[in-house]
Amino acid sequence: MAKLLNIPSYINDPSYRYKMPAVTTRIEGRGNGIKTNICNCADVASALKVPPSYITKWLGCQLGALSKWEDDAEKSIVNGAHETNVVAEQIDKFIEKYVICPKCKLPEVDMTVKKGTIIGGCKACGWAGDMDNSHKLAKFIVTSFTESSGGGKKDKAARRAEKQAKQKAGAAGSDDSDNESEEIKKKKDKKDKKDKKEKKEKKEKKKKDKDDDSDDSDGEKKAKKEKKDKKEKKDKKEKKEKKAKKAEASESDSDSDKGAKVKKGSADKTAGDDDLVFDDEVITDSILRVRKLESEKASSKAIEKYFDEVRMIQIQNAFSAKMRLYVVLGALFAESELTAKTIKPKTGYINKMVSHPQMTCKDICFAFEVFYHVNKASIKAFPHVLKELFDDEILNEKDLIQHYDPEGASSVDTPGYEDAKKSAEPFISWLKQSDDSDSESESGSDVDLGNI
Repeated sequence: MAKLLNIPSYINDPSYRYKMPAVTTRIEGRGNGIKTNICNCADVASALKVPPSYITKWLGCQLGALSKWEDDAEKSIVNGAHETNVVAEQIDKFIEKYVICPKCKLPEVDMTVKKGTIIGGCKACGWAGDMDNSHKLAKFIVTSFTESSGGGKKDKAARRAEKQAKQKAGAAGSDDSDNESEEIKKKKDKKDKKDKKEKKEKKEKKKKDKDDDSDDSDGEKKAKKEKKDKKEKKDKKEKKEKKAKKAEASESDSDSDKGAKVKKGSADKTAGDDDLVFDDEVITDSILRVRKLESEKASSKAIEKYFDEVRMIQIQNAFSAKMRLYVVLGALFAESELTAKTIKPKTGYINKMVSHPQMTCKDICFAFEVFYHVNKASIKAFPHVLKELFDDEILNEKDLIQHYDPEGASSVDTPGYEDAKKSAEPFISWLKQSDDSDSESESGSDVDLGNI
């Protein structure tokens, strides 16, 4: 059995359900006749749900070599000697172009050809649009698709030739079949006569039986009608009683259901909210999965890749953006405390999470409040963390004051809100003072919070 890899292979999630076999190659021949045989091209193509000829042609175009797919022997050949890792990289590029959905990044795209253009549709998120029609492979896909579907309509000359050939064949066979047709007609006439006689006899028997049974059937019909009437009356009464009971039950329950809240664990979910709770098994499992992802690099490419993989986990488990931010915090700061020093190199990751989609201050603070509710030992560092988020423009002054102001804050039922509010009081008071003194100096955001 070949080793199974994710689709595409650079995804490191061990729980990823889309798998394909690892590519195996063998170099054959010598000198000018040297070539590379992709041994399990058919298995890889079946995992990607595409014909193996597409992958073979793609490798030929990308590697600048002649390529050939032998359908009878199920053999994929590319001229020249090519390493296995080079072939695997090119297959990943093919997956990005023609297998993965550009919206949800899942390999659920079905390709079709309409009017000479390649069109794709995603079974997972419903995306539909044009695939890459500018690549050399696009022309090969269009031609192979039209050939497999019948090659399109025939021209007028071909259709006329077919009609003339059919007419000639019919004229040649008509002379021989005249004598045979007369004998067949005679046999058919005899059979028809016999069938008619049998039908007449059956009809006469049925009439006699009906006349005998008509007297008995009248009494049975009356009895059946009476039974039906009784059943209908009973059904109507039962329906009326059920409707009355339902009306009474709905009236008694309507007052108690208004504004009711359902508690699960230590977190609340309001009516109509389908989001998961922070101590749900799915959330804890998601934190463990995200913790395995690489998050050491601070480059934009690494952050984009990290965001895509976290979003895939979010789509699979169906939780909200604010819960996604809590999962990321639990994964990034599980082994160390969440302080100003530890959050500073990770602000790029957090900024990406809160801006796609744009999250409100309340939802961002929800993730931090729940995190400190679970990790109460590090809540002393919360004011410094808020200042770091404020300096990086992830949170703004107005929204923070409105959310944590002891005098004007609205009631929030987030777990850990009260503790976070008490811890944030020095920073909120500093924000109010800096707001009053903005006209005097522009360096107010550099104030030392060491005494908080």
